[in-house]
Amino acid sequence: MKSAATSLLNEGEKGVFAKAKESGKTEEIVSKAKSLVNGYNSTLKTMASDLSASKLGNFYYKQLKDVPSSYKEALADVGITAGKDGSMTIDETKLESADLDALQKVFGPQGGFGKRVSYIGERIADYAQSNQQNVNSLYGSRGNAYSTLFGSRFNR
Repeated sequence: MKSAATSLLNEGEKGVFAKAKESGKTEEIVSKAKSLVNGYNSTLKTMASDLSASKLGNFYYKQLKDVPSSYKEALADVGITAGKDGSMTIDETKLESADLDALQKVFGPQGGFGKRVSYIGERIADYAQSNQQNVNSLYGSRGNAYSTLFGSRFNR
C-alpha cells in the first residue's frame, strides 16, 4: 500500500502523472491505483481480524476504514466504490477508461485520497513495527518469553 501510494504521490518529471501527461497513457497510474486499493483492502482486513489488540490499533483501523467515505464521489468517478465495511471494489473497465484529470484528482499529489491513505498507512506501519519490537523484547536467549519473564525466579 505504501509503495503504491508513494509512487502515485511522486511529483516531478519522473512521476507517474508527468509520464502519463507526456505519453497520453494511464496504464501505470491504473496499475498503481489497483495496487493501492488491494493493499488498502488487505491492511483493512488484517486490522479487522484483531480489533481487540489495542486502543491505538482500533483507532488506526477506524481512521483507515473511514477514508473512502470522504472521497466517495471522486472514487466513484474512476470506478472505485466502498462497501459498508470500508473495503473498496474496483470496476476495472471504468478505472481503465478514466481520464487523466479524474485519476489525478483522486490519486495524484494534489488529490486528498492518496495523501490520506499514505499518511494513515505510514502510521499503521510505525505502529506495527513498534508492536513487533515490543514482542521481540519479550524473548530471551533461550528463545521463549516464559524463560525471560519467569525463568530467573524458578531456576535456582
